[in-house]
Amino acid sequence: MKYSYKKKPRSERLKSQAQRYFENAQFASYAIKKPVPFTPKPLDEAINSEMPEYLPSLTADQQMLVFTRYVKVKRIFTAAKKWATNGKKQFLWTT
Repeated sequence: MKYSYKKKPRSERLKSQAQRYFENAQFASYAIKKPVPFTPKPLDEAINSEMPEYLPSLTADQQMLVFTRYVKVKRIFTAAKKWATNGKKQFLWTT
């Protein structure tokens, strides 16, 4: 089965790209004028390490943290939010 896909003409693609850049610039201007409070806090030692970690994301139910850690090779790690003995939720390893 063949699929027919026609690319938009170059002028339309450039117009679309320019519109996206313009909207991004408008948002940047607004965000600079009205900043929101941001106070990041480190997670516990099970997640923060000496190795570089990046691309963190939470699952939709916010019970699992997925991130990448560089340990000689890139490897994806997960940590689940579980109840600790002190009654607080904390991230524990589930790799």
